[in-house]
Amino acid sequence: MKNISIEWRNVNSINRVKFLNVVSNKRKLLQKINQDEDDFFRDFIKFQKEAVKENHMANEINFDYKIKFLGEENLELGNSAMYCSFRLGAFMLIPLMLLKKKVDVIVLVSKSSYGKTVSLLRENGLQDKFEIIIINEPLGFRKVIKESKKGKSFFCLIDAGAGLNKDRYEDKNTTIIELNGVKIKAMMGIPYLSYFLNIPLIPIFSFRDSGDNFIKVEKAIEKRNTKDRFDFSHKATHVLWKKFEKYLNKYPTQWETLYYIHHYYPIENIEGKVLNSSKTTKYKFNDKLYDFIKIENKFYLYNYDNLKSFLISEYLYTFLYKIYKYEYILNKQELEIFIKSTSIMNQFFNERILTAV
Repeated sequence: MKNISIEWRNVNSINRVKFLNVVSNKRKLLQKINQDEDDFFRDFIKFQKEAVKENHMANEINFDYKIKFLGEENLELGNSAMYCSFRLGAFMLIPLMLLKKKVDVIVLVSKSSYGKTVSLLRENGLQDKFEIIIINEPLGFRKVIKESKKGKSFFCLIDAGAGLNKDRYEDKNTTIIELNGVKIKAMMGIPYLSYFLNIPLIPIFSFRDSGDNFIKVEKAIEKRNTKDRFDFSHKATHVLWKKFEKYLNKYPTQWETLYYIHHYYPIENIEGKVLNSSKTTKYKFNDKLYDFIKIENKFYLYNYDNLKSFLISEYLYTFLYKIYKYEYILNKQELEIFIKSTSIMNQFFNERILTAV
C-alpha cells in the first residue's frame, strides 16, 4: 500500500501542484541528484521560508555583517554596470548588498513581475531601499539610458524568461540554452541592453552554504570575439546559464524557479502510437509518469513528463486511485469490467496511464 501520509501526497493539498511541478522539473533537470523526492521538496519549502526571513534581515542596520561577500574586486565602483542574477538563494539581498558596497543600483523588472517584486519588497519593509524600473516599457527603457549616463548601475534576474512577450515561444529575443542537457528558451534582452549601453555585464549569485549566506560577484563577461550586439547577446546568455548551472547542481533546492521553469521548455511535437495489448497482459497504474490532483471537487491526472494535467471523471479517479493506492495488478479482461468505453481504455494504454508489468 502506498504511503500517502505526507501532506503534499494528499491529492487536495494546497502544496500539491507545487510538489508535482518541483518533482517533475527535478526529474528532468537534476537527474544526478539522488535525494528522495519528498525530502527534496521538504528542503525546497524550508529554504523558501528561510529566504523570506533573510530578506527581513535587511532591515537591520548592520545586516551586511551576516553575509559573506565574495569577489568584491569585480565590482564596478563609480561606473555604470549591469549586475544579473538568478532566483537562487536569498536573491533580494543582492541589490541591498550592492548599495552597502557603494554601488548606486536600480532594480530592473519586467512588467509581468513588477507587482510581485513590489509586494515582496513591501512585505519585507524594503520598498524604500531602491528604485525600480519596468524595463520592457518604452518609458522604462528611456529612463535606463538616462540613468546609465549618470553612472547608475542596474540589477536584474534573468531566469524564467524575464521580459518575454505574451507568446513566449515565438519571441525573437530568445535563444535555446541547455541546462544540464535540457533545452530551455532564455531571454537575451539583458545582455543586449548591456552591450547597447556599453556597460559591463557582471554575473552575481546568492546562495546559502553551511548555515551562512553568501553573495559572489564574478568577472564581467567579455565582448572579445563577438561580431556585434546580437552575437554578444547570444553568447553571453549561454555563458550566464552555464555559470548558473554550477550553482544549481550544488544548491538545487535553493532555486525558486524550479517550481515553474517548465513554462520555458521549447514545445516539441511528439507523435503518439497505438499500443497492442492482449487479454492476458497484466497492468498497473503508471505512478512513475502520472499522479492525481483534486481542486474544488474536480479530479485531474497529472503527467510528470510534460507537466500537464487533464480532467477525469470522479468514477475514473476513484478507480485509478484504488489501483495506485493498493498496488492492484489487473489484466485487460479484468479492466474491461470497470472501463466500458473502448476509447478510454485505449487512451489509458496509449498515454501510458496503465503500464504492463
